[in-house]
Amino acid sequence: MIEKKTRGRPSFKPTDEQRKNVEVLAGYGMTLGDICALVRNPGNSKPISIDTLKKYFPNELQRGKPLMNAQVMSFLMSSIIGRPMAAGVKPVTDEKARALIGLQYAKSHLGWRDKVENVHVGKDGGPIQHRQDVMTRINDEFDRLAERLNGGANSDTDES
Repeated sequence: MIEKKTRGRPSFKPTDEQRKNVEVLAGYGMTLGDICALVRNPGNSKPISIDTLKKYFPNELQRGKPLMNAQVMSFLMSSIIGRPMAAGVKPVTDEKARALIGLQYAKSHLGWRDKVENVHVGKDGGPIQHRQDVMTRINDEFDRLAERLNGGANSDTDES
């Protein structure tokens, strides 16, 4: 039997370590291009292409973010309610920090909000001027200018 020779470069074969790394990096929210720069082809030690990444790691790319979110939420919920942590994970013991974590969770997942109160005031803390007030000020200013112009002409004649 004659062996059939294949042409071209050998196909990429991802390792288990690469699969785990891609899943973690996708969970961190890294771009496909950044993940490719960190995953090397064992055959030539060059970074893989985005097409190769999508072809050989579709499950890892899809699972990365949900798994990371689950781990973070597990840590946060354990911290908030004081539930025991997973092995090797150090719990948050500062009560103030635990309260802040709980508050942030309530804001982002339960719709809680900080109360925002907008107070509108005018110049020097007084009332806001309305259009009529502005028009009155403009008319008053014109009257003052007219007096100065007329008064200036009269004062020039008075001094001479």
